[in-house]
Amino acid sequence: MVGFDEVRQSISLLSGYKQIDEQTELGAGCWGGVTEDGSQHKSVVMVGNREAAEWNGALKLERIIHPRCKGHLLDFDSAGKPWYDFATLAGYLEGADQQFAVSTMNEAITLFEPFWWGHSSSVVTIVGLILATWVQSIWDFRPQVAIVGATNSGKTVLFNTLVSIFGGLSLKSSLSTASGIRQAIKTSSQIVLCDEFEDSKFRVEILEMLRTSSRGDKILRGTTNQRGVEFGLQHIAWVAAIEVGLKNGPRTAIGSSCWNCR
Repeated sequence: MVGFDEVRQSISLLSGYKQIDEQTELGAGCWGGVTEDGSQHKSVVMVGNREAAEWNGALKLERIIHPRCKGHLLDFDSAGKPWYDFATLAGYLEGADQQFAVSTMNEAITLFEPFWWGHSSSVVTIVGLILATWVQSIWDFRPQVAIVGATNSGKTVLFNTLVSIFGGLSLKSSLSTASGIRQAIKTSSQIVLCDEFEDSKFRVEILEMLRTSSRGDKILRGTTNQRGVEFGLQHIAWVAAIEVGLKNGPRTAIGSSCWNCR
């Protein structure tokens, strides 16, 4: 028999080894798996609403109902809306093969072909970027995507289509500030969609923030209490505009992914 006070003290001691703050937990989205010691693990962790799932590449999806997956702490409350259905996703993965992947790609290409693209190869690239955006936090480098076109060329329709595809994981906004986007994302891997970007007076600030997202660099900010804060993005951000505003600046500010809608 062990005394209650001894058990409580032991729990407190062990809990003290892991400091939990706002940056520790992973919010809604897809993340690369890690082991208990923090090293990379060949799996994908999907954080949803009140549950999570882990796929280890063996065509089997494991449901997680507690807020921990090996070395990850998970924030179930960050997912405002369910963005995946476990049973449906498990069924897709069990039957997934090369033929299924190719047919899904071709179906997506057919869906996006009616848009007026400036280049014949743009639709294939866009479909590839959509697939990559689902697992945006896993890549070592992330391009930032700008959809450029004249008024009534279909940019908003395209973004509404993307919202339908990404579902509860999408974060579509207009005229937002960089801090507003950052605070809305928090520690999640939500998919950022900035429409009507040409009307935003905060474009330069947002583009500077998105530049750090490509390689996942940290941004440090001072505070009045002398306790600096750090934050970082690991997102493939999408912006739509008549013109992005990079004529007088380095075009690498949003990577190399920029397409015109005719």
